[in-house]
Amino acid sequence: MLAYSVSLIPLIKKRLKDKGITIYPFIFIWRLSKGEKLVKIGVKRVLIWSTFGYLALFYSLGLAFFGFYFLGQNLIRLLYPRTGQASPVVPIVPGVTINFTADEFVIFLLIVGIILVTHEMAHAIIASARGIKVKWVGFALFAFFPAGFVEIDEESANKASKIDRLLTFSAGTFINFLTWVIFLILLLNIPLLWAWGYSTQPQGIVISEVLPNTPASQMNLQPGQIIVALNGTPIKNTQDLINYLKHTIPNQTLIVTLKIDDTLKNITLKLAANPNNQSRGMIGIGSYDYYPSKFNLDPILPYWIQLFVSWGNLISLSVAIFNSLPIPGLDGDKIFYEILNYKKSIFSDTAMNILRAIAIVLLISNMMFSIRVI
Repeated sequence: MLAYSVSLIPLIKKRLKDKGITIYPFIFIWRLSKGEKLVKIGVKRVLIWSTFGYLALFYSLGLAFFGFYFLGQNLIRLLYPRTGQASPVVPIVPGVTINFTADEFVIFLLIVGIILVTHEMAHAIIASARGIKVKWVGFALFAFFPAGFVEIDEESANKASKIDRLLTFSAGTFINFLTWVIFLILLLNIPLLWAWGYSTQPQGIVISEVLPNTPASQMNLQPGQIIVALNGTPIKNTQDLINYLKHTIPNQTLIVTLKIDDTLKNITLKLAANPNNQSRGMIGIGSYDYYPSKFNLDPILPYWIQLFVSWGNLISLSVAIFNSLPIPGLDGDKIFYEILNYKKSIFSDTAMNILRAIAIVLLISNMMFSIRVI
């Protein structure tokens, strides 16, 4: 039976390959019949997609210049804090620079999948609209990480005009920018996204995690419990919790009021020292805002929606700016190369290398000093 099963593997692999599916350890690749339907979208609406392409070029260049400005100004603020509040520039590496719970990791993967797939699809549509042949369109999984990919015919791309290549290279960055605009609109109206089943105003906080060897764990507080007050002071959201704990000290007695069904229960505990600020008290919990449900639904749903929208907003804009920079391997590098080589001269390669060096130095410096500050 085992021998028979093993003998079927080559046949199965061949049939999968005929359908455009390739499987390696931790890698799944699916080529979609050359993406004919997707390519036809670009061919049928040439004027619309060409206009999209010109807008993409304009915004991609704008994002690149903004990226240089942001990284330069942010580096100054990292080096000289008195000049203003700096923003940390740190890559998102699960388990290294950020820790996810299982549900948070799923949301993160969903956002990454949306951003990468739409990015690559935009390249394919604009390429076909500008007469550049698309060989393959497909999807992939690298371990747990989703991705989309487009393989453009190199010979066809080389024969195309510079403007055709520029519009194609710009499309991915622009669609990431438009994705950010959508997420931003949702973020500005976020309570409306769950108004159908929940209150739009938070009425407490839900415990998401209990840290070991803390007052919370010693008093047996549990994830899912709802805190509505501390020492009689109403706690409506996580910011109220943060603000309240700023004025506490270690060993201070705290009465925590929990909402259990429709009743209130008080638990008394002594605060520990906050490891980030030994002069302040700490309970030892993670939390998110509690929005009462109209239909007895799980209170975690608004939290998931909030995570999806806020992370989508941050990641899509970050990807759009980063991808627009003239760094080898990124779309911005291809765009600047085409522009600087519009009329080939002895200065073209020099100017390109200078831009690359500035972008790389600014990015690495921001990351190094951000990690030092964190």
